[in-house]
Amino acid sequence: MLLSISYCLFLSDCVFQLSSSLTFALAKSPRRKERGGHFACWGETYFLFFILGWWVAWLVFLGNQGSQFWELMGTNEDIRVLTGQVAEVGTVLPPYLCFLKPIIMAQLKGPLQLSGTVGGLIFYKRKDMKGATLVKQQNTLTKQRILTDPAFQRTRENYQEFGRLNTLGACIRHGAAALLQCAPDPTVTTRLVSVLSKIRHCDQEHERGQRTAGEGLRTEEGRQLLRGFEFNGKSALGLVLRCPFTLQEDYTLLLQGLVPAQMLDCPAGATHVGFRTGVLVVDAEGAASQLQCSPMVSVGVDVEPAAIALRPMEVPSGSGLLLWLVLVEFFQETNGKRYPLYDRSHNVLHLLDVRCV
Repeated sequence: MLLSISYCLFLSDCVFQLSSSLTFALAKSPRRKERGGHFACWGETYFLFFILGWWVAWLVFLGNQGSQFWELMGTNEDIRVLTGQVAEVGTVLPPYLCFLKPIIMAQLKGPLQLSGTVGGLIFYKRKDMKGATLVKQQNTLTKQRILTDPAFQRTRENYQEFGRLNTLGACIRHGAAALLQCAPDPTVTTRLVSVLSKIRHCDQEHERGQRTAGEGLRTEEGRQLLRGFEFNGKSALGLVLRCPFTLQEDYTLLLQGLVPAQMLDCPAGATHVGFRTGVLVVDAEGAASQLQCSPMVSVGVDVEPAAIALRPMEVPSGSGLLLWLVLVEFFQETNGKRYPLYDRSHNVLHLLDVRCV
């Protein structure tokens, strides 16, 4: 380890000495003299090349002796590439070095595309890295050790809570499927579970491992975290609809003075817009759900003002959590018939309110 640090310092000094000669050349520039003379140029350039020297030394250090360093600094379990070879060097970088992650993440390049487990290595893709094929070492942990080792007590507690979060999230998504299919988004599952994970911290009745998002939603703080959730992350109600609306106690949504051409951000090709609300009642444990929707009200995208009132045919019975949803969907009229746009990324499914019933 000391040898590695000495190597870093040596490389840094080499680059730093090289910078001095470049600095001397830059200092003689007439333009630099007009801007403050030799002293300003020397000070700025020395500082820049000093930082550059440390960067070069650091990157070379990662490619040679990085595994020893990350074994001391890393915590979880992942794989990084060092000089073209895959080596186990710890997992996730420390928070203050996360910007280095794209540099040392193991990636598969070339015409050969793999998926799955090969020779103890797992090949997978991540959407947030533009579909790049990444490589990590297969985990050597066993299920039995996680279930019995006292060192994994917190892990077991998180597993139990996370399982209940997924159950409740799936119940909400499946219950609202009739509306959700009009505003699809592949990220809705992870985003919804992420919000529910924050809501579980509002559960003050249970200990760690027993907390639930359902209990957290019984608090005003928890319900406020879920209000305004956008099921379609690519389109938000506040960006598409710029008309004030009123929510009444009988689950009626009023849109008064709506001028579609001026108060709607319509996608290309849309000739009409439709509004629909839904009331979803979900069991607090995520065991069952009921959905009642209002009839679709459609108006043309023109300058004619319109007044719209949306109310479900009836309110679902049962106890638990009540979610009040509104759907904004765009259509194109052809030969007197209205068709939903093929690209539904502009459609909105917004959570208006959350109540306990």
